[in-house]
Amino acid sequence: MVKIQFPRRKKSLDLLEFALILGIVVLLNTFVAVYFFRLDFTEDKRYSVSPQAKDILSKLDDPITIEIYLTGKLDPDYERLRRAIEDKLEQFKVYSGSELTYRFVDPSAETDEAIRERQMSMLMQKGVQPMVYQKEEGGKKEQVRIFPGAIMTYKEREVPVQFIKGVRFSDPATYVNQAVESVEFELLQALRKLSSEDFVDIAFIEGHGELGEQDASSFIRTIGNYYSIQRVNLSKDTSLSRFKAVVVAQPQLSFSEQEKFVLDQYLMRGGSLLYLIDPLEVRQDSLKNGETFAVIKNLNLDDQLFKYGVRVNTGLLQDLQCGIIPVQTGMNGETQLLNFPYYPLFYNFSTHPIVKNLDAVYGKFSSYIDTVKTTGVNKYPLIYSSSNARTVAAPLQIDLDALRKDATPEKFNQGGLIIANLMEGKFTSLYKNRPSPIPGTTVIADAIKPGKVEVVADGDLMINDWDPASKQPLPLGYDKYTRTQFSNSDFLLNSLDYLTGQPLIMVRSKDIVLRPLNKFKVQDERLYWQVINLVVPALLVVIIGIALYVIRKKRYSRFGNGSN
Repeated sequence: MVKIQFPRRKKSLDLLEFALILGIVVLLNTFVAVYFFRLDFTEDKRYSVSPQAKDILSKLDDPITIEIYLTGKLDPDYERLRRAIEDKLEQFKVYSGSELTYRFVDPSAETDEAIRERQMSMLMQKGVQPMVYQKEEGGKKEQVRIFPGAIMTYKEREVPVQFIKGVRFSDPATYVNQAVESVEFELLQALRKLSSEDFVDIAFIEGHGELGEQDASSFIRTIGNYYSIQRVNLSKDTSLSRFKAVVVAQPQLSFSEQEKFVLDQYLMRGGSLLYLIDPLEVRQDSLKNGETFAVIKNLNLDDQLFKYGVRVNTGLLQDLQCGIIPVQTGMNGETQLLNFPYYPLFYNFSTHPIVKNLDAVYGKFSSYIDTVKTTGVNKYPLIYSSSNARTVAAPLQIDLDALRKDATPEKFNQGGLIIANLMEGKFTSLYKNRPSPIPGTTVIADAIKPGKVEVVADGDLMINDWDPASKQPLPLGYDKYTRTQFSNSDFLLNSLDYLTGQPLIMVRSKDIVLRPLNKFKVQDERLYWQVINLVVPALLVVIIGIALYVIRKKRYSRFGNGSN
């Protein structure tokens, strides 16, 4: 046997190669430690953090803690949401400069039932609401209660975060996917509520019987965390330039030309207007007697809204997808909860960020909108009626007995009616080629800057009910008969955020594509894929091992043959 001698030159090259590789690894680690970056190769960018999130997180100057209660033994759909929350919080930790910490807490882990129920009750009081779903395992079905929410604490203040909200009209896989898409927005909205110090000025118009603080107290309290609200009478205050948005909420009386001119010129300067209009007056108190009337109101806003691109029709919407009301059915005052088509539930939305992944919105005596052609203005329908809707012309009598007899699906065939519509662009003034209604004021005929107008054909969307026992306002969108929370408040807050240019609202535009497995195909091909996943990797290891052995044997056999 002849001993093989390797040249010293090869040994030096090996050492140099090792040193070079080691140096590159050290440099790369140093660079990554100093200059953080991430590459997201997913089609829907699900592992990317928005610029808005980076900006908010970078401004944190105090530790923030988050307790998430969606954990434990979950179904795959909810486990996917839990992982999405954890992934997003891991990303947030990086951009927060280690100010953010989080932990998962299982509310059902407590063995003592009394303590467990007390803890769950405390969570609900703080605003984290549970949901119940039916779980099937081993042929057995059981109801599981989970808490798809969190509590966020910052500077001794805390707010709830609800990842799945209210009523869902789709299958669990779809609405959980919507919750996954909204994880970043919900977390940032809560953080914005805790850390916001700069309040945006918005105006609520008064003087025409608009909603007062009592009727809209729940929503006003909600937006008070983000906005500074001022009541403005257009007959006294003709300058609106200091406001980011102006709200006209369910007026009852007619607007004068001077007041309309103030709103018009505000829009021509790039302002944003939110109209919640009821073209009909309905005396709801009379419903207790079984009937009421709907009569047309003269608000003197039709020509202005038409000029901007919409017509609010003077008719009422009836929808079979609706809420309920108590109706007297007996001689001794007995009541029964019956479907009431004049209380429509809206769950058909466009993909606009204002309404994306929004839960159902509760309407009352809604009208509907037609769009008209306008130059230089883009129109975006936001909310539609269900496919089982119809319209009735005004004036009309609303008779509960007649309504019950007439509520057949065949007669509700006007689906997809527009309930809320957004317009943005450079508008043309209603007063173009007309004298100014305010003497000495010049008319801006064409918009100087792009503006925004949102019109909602239901002023009741902003009205909250009251708890007769506590004499306190119920949350906006809460139905006391079904004890269901609808998304009226979210819709209106999103509208204001968009109209005022709040950048956080654009986080809602993220799409995460749902790619569900074919359950039947999975069942049929289960054994095949199990074999592929278990046997093929083992075979590959064996084949590679044999190949390396053969190559090694051939290589070293040459040295042996050459030395004999």
